[in-house]
Amino acid sequence: MVNQNQNICVVGDDDQSIYSWRGAEVRNIFKFEKEYKDVKVIKLEKNYRSKANILNAANFLISKNKNRMGKNLWTDDEPGNKIEIININNSEEEAIYISDKIEEIQSLGISLENFAILVRASYQTRAFEDRFIKIGLPYKIIGGTKFYERLEIKDALAFLRVVSSDYDDLAFERIINVPKKGIGEKTIRDIEIFGRKKNFSLMLATRELVKINYFTKKVNNNLINFLNFIDKCREQKSLSAAELTETILDESGYTEMWQKNKSVEAETRLDNLKELVTAISEFDNIRSFIEHIQLVMDNEINNKNNSVNILTFHAAKGLEFENIFLPGWEEEVFPNKRALEERLNNGLEEERRLAYVGITRAKDRVWILHANSRIIHGQWFYSIPSRFLSELPPDTILLNNLVNLNTNYINNLDNTENLLEHDNSFLNKKNEKNIIVKGNKVFHQKFGYGFVINIENDNAEVNFEKTSTKKVKIDYLSKDV
Repeated sequence: MVNQNQNICVVGDDDQSIYSWRGAEVRNIFKFEKEYKDVKVIKLEKNYRSKANILNAANFLISKNKNRMGKNLWTDDEPGNKIEIININNSEEEAIYISDKIEEIQSLGISLENFAILVRASYQTRAFEDRFIKIGLPYKIIGGTKFYERLEIKDALAFLRVVSSDYDDLAFERIINVPKKGIGEKTIRDIEIFGRKKNFSLMLATRELVKINYFTKKVNNNLINFLNFIDKCREQKSLSAAELTETILDESGYTEMWQKNKSVEAETRLDNLKELVTAISEFDNIRSFIEHIQLVMDNEINNKNNSVNILTFHAAKGLEFENIFLPGWEEEVFPNKRALEERLNNGLEEERRLAYVGITRAKDRVWILHANSRIIHGQWFYSIPSRFLSELPPDTILLNNLVNLNTNYINNLDNTENLLEHDNSFLNKKNEKNIIVKGNKVFHQKFGYGFVINIENDNAEVNFEKTSTKKVKIDYLSKDV
């Protein structure tokens, strides 16, 4: 393509190289000057989108990357609002804070389409979708599908519906051969015909047909195994709704199916299934959750012309919005744990480029949120603020309610040379003071205050004041002093 005159022009931004998982290689930009002689580099540094404070924060953050050509965005515009860093207790409060702030600003005449929530991973949209549907705030997912409309979530909900009822034919038909177990279309049609003839549901029709060995031995055995699996799940009375959901997904082989899948989407689907378990942990039983989902789907508001935008950092590339919310800035969430484990420092630098992309999508205002704790797999975990918070220059940020934020993350900016380590002193100090014994008054983020009545290994039995006696992990308790 290149002739002897070496007449070629390329355009790119190394600080926005965020698609390595699709095969993009940021080093291609760095190698260009070495592979072609007399290359002239023109840096387009004047920015016509963002206020000065936003650009200064983004410049300072991305300067921590060692593998970059280097540039400094600037603008003739005014400094504008400082970036607000908001500390909240948990993911539920995070969604409430953002929805309240949007409604507050909307009341001043600002259109909803001027707001965007950018998340690191698609599973994080669920909490915001649930909140917005609950309060009737229109939203749309850009570059993706709404949480409860995703394939793996629909499959998982079908499993839950079948376990909950013998009379959900749509759910039964959806998962009778998922994962594949040799039950084909002809078998399903035979079940449907028999069911219509006897006025049976598909589940009841299947039970009757296997009794008379209607199908071939292989198909009959496969159907018997499926029915036994359903019956076994229904007998798990001692399990919580979240634990039962995990059991259903694991023992059905559905989780393993995606674990063995080598597609790019497989890991995202597994994350979404984990988030579904988190959602279910808020309910007493699966039936209550299913009723909630039905209300969610029935009350969903579709107003794409004036709605809040929810999208991932990757989907946000090339877009811009007046007001940006960046939730989930905690270690292992952002920067993403898997990215660091698989790609080490290269992974960290790409995570930082994602942060740079996220911040620079904003024209006017940016809010960054981090939670003290989150529910993961139905259990509460304490969170450490993202190391990226320490990489924002103090003169561009406004701290809001950072009660438990380790000051080293903001003030000690020089102690970030080892990019793969972060300061754990906040948690270490917390743990030293958090030795819990029988009789202690303790606090749990979900269940509130209570007294420890028994300790067994790393579990505590606590009589909570506002609920009842529950067994919880000691790590999720803090001693009331």
